[in-house]
This record gives sequence, C-alpha cells and structure tokens, in this order.
Amino acid sequence: MISSEDSRLLYLLRLGLNRGNTYEIPFHENFRQIRELVFRQGVGNIVFDGIQKFLRNSPNQKLTEDEDKNTLLLMEWFGYANLSTNKYDQNKIAIKKLGSFYSLYGIPMMLLRGYGLSLNYPIPAHRPSGDVDIYLFGQWKKADTFMSIDCGIDVDNSHHHHSVFQFEGQSVENHYDFINVHSHLSNKQIETHFKKLAQEKGEEIFPNVYLPSPLLEAEFTVRHAAIHVAAGELSIRQVVDFILLGEKKYSQINWESFWSDVKMIAN
Repeated sequence: MISSEDSRLLYLLRLGLNRGNTYEIPFHENFRQIRELVFRQGVGNIVFDGIQKFLRNSPNQKLTEDEDKNTLLLMEWFGYANLSTNKYDQNKIAIKKLGSFYSLYGIPMMLLRGYGLSLNYPIPAHRPSGDVDIYLFGQWKKADTFMSIDCGIDVDNSHHHHSVFQFEGQSVENHYDFINVHSHLSNKQIETHFKKLAQEKGEEIFPNVYLPSPLLEAEFTVRHAAIHVAAGELSIRQVVDFILLGEKKYSQINWESFWSDVKMIAN
C-alpha cells in the first residue's frame, strides 16, 4: 500500500521528469518531511522541478493550506536547488580541466557514473553531483605521477580500487579497477568483463573526455545499484538513473548482451 506521502512524491517526480500532465494533488501538511525525504533519495531538485510545473499549471493550488508556510517552503527548496546547481557547474569545470590535463600526456579519460548519467535528465544540473569518477584505460599509475609531480597534488593510494585526490575543489576517484576485486571471488570475473567492454570508448562529451560505451554504462550502472541493494541503501535516484539511461540510449545498447551479462554483474 502506497502512503499519501509516497504518492505525492512519485507524482511530483513524474512531473519533474516530464512524465506527467495532470495537475491535481491533495493538500498535505507534512510536505516538509517529503522535502527531506526526496533530498535523501537524491531527487530533491527533480521533485522541485515538478513542484514548479505543478504551480505554473495550477495557480490556485498550494502545497500547504498555510500561505506563509507555503512561501517559506518554496524559498528553502529554491536555495537547496541553487546550491546543487552550483556544485554541478563546478564539477563540470573540473572535468573539462582534468581531461585537458591528461591530454597533454596522451591519456584518454573515461567518465564514470555521476556527470555522464546526468546528461540523460531533462535538466542535467538537477541530478546531484558527487565525486568525479574516472577510468584512464590502464594508465592510472602514470597519470597519478603526473598529477603529483606536475601539479603538486597529493594522491591518496590507500583505497582498494582507485586513488583519490582533490582537483579544482572536487574529489576525484581515479579507478584502476571498476569494482573491488578483493571483496568477492566473482568480482574478478566481472572486472575482466568490464575492462573488455571499456576497450570501446563511448561519446566524447568534452575534448579527451569520454563516456563509457552504452552497454558498459548500462551494466556498470546496474552493478553499482546492486551493491546498494545488497547494503539496503538503494535510492530512487539510482533507479531513475537506469530508466533514463535505458530510454535515451535504447537503440545503442545491445540488450541481448545486457540481459545475458546482468546475472553475472548483479550477483
């Protein structure tokens, strides 16, 4: 049974993703709780897009019956959305500069998760950005040396499948492996599979910055979500990530290969 809060959340999420076209919604006195929930689920900005669309098309409707609360709620939400958009813009600048830096040494850069997945959203900047995850086609050690010597940046190599450093105010995870091959025996097979798929570059979105191939991007997104499912931490955003990726790149993904591989990668 879906609660009234869940129903309202999903309704506004559909509007924010341009999936809905009806504009009737019941009042709800706990709307602030819904706001806190959607930000925890990583879809706060998208739901805010849905709210704005709802209010534009239903000018006589309100989010709460209290006018002052209504105005304050919208102002607070607008502030959160602005902070996230600013973070996204900073993330984008860092990605471009990082790709340019590696190009000086002939090292191509593949972008994993985050920014690349945002490009499938109606408003890319409204998908929250976190770390910048990259894969350098086996040249991670050389790249880290250049980063350390040429830029004077401290590189942390204490992690199990990537190094970490700060670049242009952003945390960068430089993956030498796609997943942690030490946590489970089957992960070595999955890692070998991902590296085989990674031999094919995807779209070049900035100079020397590539997305994974559509098939690798789909499979890696599912694998990342499966890890969160196992930990009981799957978010709405991770589900939406895959849905939008599948829709936008449907014709580019070899779905026969995907369904054949998914049993292994989601193990």
